[in-house]
Amino acid sequence: MVSSGKSAWIIPHAVLLLGLALVLFPVYVAFVASSLPLQDILDAPMTLVPGPDLLANYRDALALGTAGTNGQRRGDDAEQPRHGARHRHR
Repeated sequence: MVSSGKSAWIIPHAVLLLGLALVLFPVYVAFVASSLPLQDILDAPMTLVPGPDLLANYRDALALGTAGTNGQRRGDDAEQPRHGARHRHR
């Protein structure tokens, strides 16, 4: 039985809007986090308002990449041997 009243579309639309909110909220949180300084992200209740560092953070991410995220300077990677590298003994 199909009803043609207003109430027939309320429940499906409410379910769709709830699903949309569940999918988009983590994307929004990631966007907000990308605009904040690291210390603001690490604070316990992270704000849900975008911060002032959006352009600077994106510029640094594009220019520097992941340099410095592992605690090493750029030149330190070449000086250390790779894990699992085999050395021949003569």
